[in-house]
Amino acid sequence: MASNTKQKKVKILIVEDNPGDVRLFKEILSDINNHNYIVEDVRTLEDSLTKSHQNNYDAVFIDLNLPDSFGIDTLYKFISKINNIPIIVLTGSDDLELAAKSLDAGAQDYLVKGQFDFNSLKRAIKYSIERNRIQKEKEELNNKLKIYADRWSSTFNAIEDAMSVINIDGKIIQANKAMCNLFQIDNKNIVGKICIDLLKDSDHQRDICSMELAKKYKTRQNHIFKINGKFFNCIVDPVLDENNNIVRMIHILSDVTQQKKAEEELEQNYKKIKKLFEQAIFSFGRLLEVKDPYTAGHQKNVAQIATLIAIDLDLNSEKIEAIRLASLVHDIGKIAIPASILSKPGKISFAEKSMIEMHPQIGYEILKEIDFSYPLAEIVLQHHEKIDGSGYPNKLKNGDILLEARILVVADVVEAMSSHRPYRPAHTIEETLHEIESNKGILYDPDVVDSCLRIFKSGKLNIHDLEK
Repeated sequence: MASNTKQKKVKILIVEDNPGDVRLFKEILSDINNHNYIVEDVRTLEDSLTKSHQNNYDAVFIDLNLPDSFGIDTLYKFISKINNIPIIVLTGSDDLELAAKSLDAGAQDYLVKGQFDFNSLKRAIKYSIERNRIQKEKEELNNKLKIYADRWSSTFNAIEDAMSVINIDGKIIQANKAMCNLFQIDNKNIVGKICIDLLKDSDHQRDICSMELAKKYKTRQNHIFKINGKFFNCIVDPVLDENNNIVRMIHILSDVTQQKKAEEELEQNYKKIKKLFEQAIFSFGRLLEVKDPYTAGHQKNVAQIATLIAIDLDLNSEKIEAIRLASLVHDIGKIAIPASILSKPGKISFAEKSMIEMHPQIGYEILKEIDFSYPLAEIVLQHHEKIDGSGYPNKLKNGDILLEARILVVADVVEAMSSHRPYRPAHTIEETLHEIESNKGILYDPDVVDSCLRIFKSGKLNIHDLEK
């Protein structure tokens, strides 16, 4: 069955002033593919330009020697005006140098008159048209790539943070305007520089260099350093290929000066508040000492012992500070106990004992409404609890008692036993340490007791150094 689809005819322009050559050319084309070519001809370069503007030719055959133009200049002149049509040069001489110049100038092919037949002519037309199509597609692709590159470059340069693309050796491949402005180097001169060399005037340390760490761990790394009085967060993000190898790294310097200043101001304010808080804690302690002079210095001494135990147990700084501050106010609840009971020289009654045992709960009630960053009220509440449940006020056991309170109870016992009281003389340090050691694991946390014994036996603390 015959196809109804008509084959598109190829439209060709011949620029030739010799009628015999034109006639021969047309005769050769007429034998190809049943007249699938439309052939037009002109004699001059000027007419060829006019025709080419008016018609959409698939190919142009041009003789370089015309009445109004001569030699390779003919090709240059045509291409300068018409550059979207494939051109095949026709010449009467087999000149290799001229052929090379023609191809370099933009011609798709070069044919010598009298040395081609209809097959070579057909092939030249086909390949010229195909090469021209490929060239156009390449140009279109390059134009698109340029548009995308321009858009990316615009976006890249619009980023406020200093940013660069670096290779595995740290050399800058591309940098945005912010990066150039930061180091006062133009884009042409910043490319190729080692990024770490640009930081020579900063407090940047190579051993914590984000780039080196990113190369080592193949993950995003960052740290903050100072350049010319400003703080920058240095971020390096490695770009990995399918084999998990680093091919590029994105290097960003983000100005965090304002954030850093705000953090420093917040830190200063925190220190001021903390100082005021500690002054309040000391004031609470002084109130009790005024009421009960026999306990003067007791809370400070307990704080000293408890803090050393916390350090020996390798607790974090937050827990150590919580223990120190709680120790300084652990007996604040005694402010509600009559002074006559607190300083009574003889044996106290059951009712008086019950009243004294209320002081942890009273201390908790005093402190619980104050917004501390540590659980001071809970530590104070539990500082007389024993791990066997025999303590007060809530008879807690083992892990139900905060570690801070388990430390405080041991420090409290050691300080109280080694100090003089109206109702008894001070115990020796040997008697005191024997008390906690003999009740290790019964009343007192074993680890805390061992720590306390280490402190005194190693000489880190002498009982005579405490305030009495």
